Formats: sequence, C-alpha cells, structure tokens
Amino acid sequence: MTELTTIDTNNYAATAQLLGQAFDTNDKRPKLARLRIEKKSIMGDTEVNGKKVRVEAVPAGSLALESSDGNTIFAEKATIRIFLQRFMYQKWDNTKETFFKSVLADSFKEDLKDTTGTFNCGKPSGFIEDWHSLPEAMRESISRVKRVRVTFGTVTMSGVTKAGDAQDVVDIPFVWEVATKEGFKNVGGIVAKMNSLQRLLPQHNVEVTVEKREMTNGNEYYVPVLELDMSSNIEVTDDVDQDTIKEFFSYVESTNKWVLEEYNKNYQEEVSQEDEDTVDGFIDVIVDEEE
Repeated sequence: MTELTTIDTNNYAATAQLLGQAFDTNDKRPKLARLRIEKKSIMGDTEVNGKKVRVEAVPAGSLALESSDGNTIFAEKATIRIFLQRFMYQKWDNTKETFFKSVLADSFKEDLKDTTGTFNCGKPSGFIEDWHSLPEAMRESISRVKRVRVTFGTVTMSGVTKAGDAQDVVDIPFVWEVATKEGFKNVGGIVAKMNSLQRLLPQHNVEVTVEKREMTNGNEYYVPVLELDMSSNIEVTDDVDQDTIKEFFSYVESTNKWVLEEYNKNYQEEVSQEDEDTVDGFIDVIVDEEE
C-alpha cells in the first residue's frame, strides 16, 4: 500500500528531499551558515530632522553570520559551541577570482590534495633554507597559500541585518574558516585548553569577540579573540547534538569528494623537467607566513 504524504510547499528542503529532487542539485554539500569577520564598514541611510543621512550601519570588525539563503546578521560578539575542527590549505586566485582549496584533514602532517590537481595548493611541506634565493614570483605564489582551521559548531548571537533591523539567532549550525595566523592560534588555544582539562569540544560554550590589529604598512586587519566559558557544563544529548554532528561530518565528506573530483580533473600525469626542478627546490625550506 502506498502511504500518502502531504506535499508542504512552505518547507522546500524537507519536501524536495522527500520527492528525490534534492539529490539533483549541483552542490550536494549541506547548507551550513558561514561565520566570518566583516572587514569593511557597511553604510546605511537614516533620517535626521527629515533628511536622509548616510551612517555606518555595521562597523568593520563585526562578526557576520551568513545563512544559506544569503541573509546576514552582524554582531559585536557571539557565543559558540564547537563540535568539530578540520584543517585545509587555501589560496586565492586573482585570475579566476576564487579560492583553490585542499581536502579537509585531521592535521597538516600529510600532503593534502587540492582543487588544482596538486598538493597543498602549491605550498611546500618541507623547509627552504634560503627563502630569498627563490624567484620573486615563486615567493609571492607560496606566500598566498594559507593554513586554515575549519571550525564547525553552533552559534548564538544578538545582532542586526544590513537594513539595521534587530535579529537574534540561537544555536544555528555554522562553518568557520579561520586563516589569519593569530586567529588560527587563538582558536587552537581553546582546543588545547579543553584537551588539558580532558573535556570534549561540545561540552562548553566559547565567547567570541573581535580585535583590530595594525600592520607596519598602515593597513588594518581583525582577529577573533576567544574565551572558554568554564561555567557552561553542557550535556551532550542523543537527539539534537548527534544530528548536528552528523550534519558536520556529512559536510566534510561531501566537500572532500568535491575536492578530489577537481583534483582528478586537473591532475597532470606528465610533469615537465622545469616543474620537477622546482619541486626539488622545495626540499628543506621554511616559509614565514604573513597575515
């Protein structure tokens, strides 16, 4: 007997999966909200004495949570609960205006396949004894490769939209790619502290704020500052928490499947002698990363 199920047009995600159409989309990764730091101020209009005045609606350095439907909420601080972390290499390509990315891995102990058909987005895994002896173009290319700590968790924050409307979110699953050296270290410090206490990541909340840093050339950048909330002793439940972490593992698995597909598509079996010499030159090299 066929079970009659009501088609709910107001719940696209669940009903599309029921009908089987969700599996024919181009991007099969779960749609997670993305947590990031907004680098530039966002201006808006307000009315003063009957006149429209341009004002700063969202200050630079705000935390931003962008949902899969494109809606973004901005806040000065947030409370997150970390469930999972992974690591990857990432490199911005100016020509294609997109990021090259490696697979998501447990650590950087092994070379990681990437979407260009190479490893580590072109970053050598060894040490370079004389960095300045390399051609300038090669140094510039290597310096653009960033180590990224990819953090998965849930976030609670009170903020505003681009239009200035107040909006709160509670326990929204997110993915957060932290690429600056200080930010990478700050998130890692939280994980290390929980390890020392023999506590699992989801058992405590973490308070997140943002601080501005100034570079020697006058430019500014922003880094996340995290503080472990030891007063929060959260019990991991079998229903909501297990479903949430399954969603994160599904994201990692599908992302790696996509990266490997791109790797196989772009991989070149035959390497020129010049490229072989370049790879050989990567042996015994260390690179000082920049922000």
